[in-house]
Amino acid sequence: MVFGFPLAVLSKECLSGDESCISDLESDTASLLQVGRQSLEVSGTPPMETEEKCGPRKAKTPQDYVDCWKDAVYCCVHEDLLGSVMGPNPTPDDTLYPPNRTFAWAGTYTDLETGLRLRKKFGLFDSETTLGLEVAVGFNPVMQTFDPDAGKNDPGFSWLVFEKPPLSIGASPTWAYFFEYFQQEAGINFDYDVVKEILLTYANLEWNGAPYDVVQAWSKLTGCCRECSAPGTGVVKISKKCGCNDDVVKAWKVVKPWMEDETPGNSKQCFKALSKKFKHPTAGQIRVAFHACNDMLPVFTGFGLGYNTLVNPLKCDGAWSCKHTVNSRYGGQEYVFPNDPLSDLNKTGSARFINLAQVKEKDMKALTNTFC
Repeated sequence: MVFGFPLAVLSKECLSGDESCISDLESDTASLLQVGRQSLEVSGTPPMETEEKCGPRKAKTPQDYVDCWKDAVYCCVHEDLLGSVMGPNPTPDDTLYPPNRTFAWAGTYTDLETGLRLRKKFGLFDSETTLGLEVAVGFNPVMQTFDPDAGKNDPGFSWLVFEKPPLSIGASPTWAYFFEYFQQEAGINFDYDVVKEILLTYANLEWNGAPYDVVQAWSKLTGCCRECSAPGTGVVKISKKCGCNDDVVKAWKVVKPWMEDETPGNSKQCFKALSKKFKHPTAGQIRVAFHACNDMLPVFTGFGLGYNTLVNPLKCDGAWSCKHTVNSRYGGQEYVFPNDPLSDLNKTGSARFINLAQVKEKDMKALTNTFC
């Protein structure tokens, strides 16, 4: 295995019950224009970006992708390649995600192409490239580099580029897939009415209020306000202060330990802990369990596309940034597979890593996390 080459204004958390968790944006007429189904052009929206086309060069292998990166070329990327952001200087024994997780996540070729655009725009080793990749693959909150002793040129993250595993050991991350998996593999019995409630909440985003996105679906199920649920930086907060429902807060106390990397067990044990404590968990309890046990953040869509309230640095237009629609904040297709050691994932030896710059607090000004 080759290990690469060296190469927002945030809202205050809600302080009381549900009514105080209704952001001003929900009563703002402009926010009503965020409905994904609306195709009309409206005044006050950002200027249309002239989308650069990839190619004619194409990255068919991870090494091809590395070459495009080094040359600052916006290549097209083959559909069988995946990319995932992970810690710096990985070894063959490392797992992509913390070892107490059953699944690892990756972005598909569209996110890899976004990475090449970021590298071309911001340079070989720039924090905005790192932030843009985190936004593209669905990190919210984004991660920072916390090592105060790290040197200026020390990497903060790695961008893993690898071949898609066989379909028999990977899948598109959808609600249907995960409900089936945890029923079959962990013996969890999800009540039909609860499954139906979750599926319909995500299938009918217009029911949940402005800005009609998946974070509002999370809020509808859990009671937790947007400011706590998609904070941009810091951590996702689940508490009564954030307006979360009592049953959700009780479930969070059970599954929260799995958010800590060193908690023994895996995603299945996490769900079993929930099932042991609550014989018939509510839709909100199951939703926070998916977050804690299986890395399904409040920005998780459930239909195989990435999403982020954060605007990618590629599209930041100063004062216009907050006017980007819900549709423009979706990322590429996602892929999940077993969180096995990298040596198992990289059987062909073709995987490559690209070192990414550190991200510090001062770098966060590159991001916008609001609608207006």
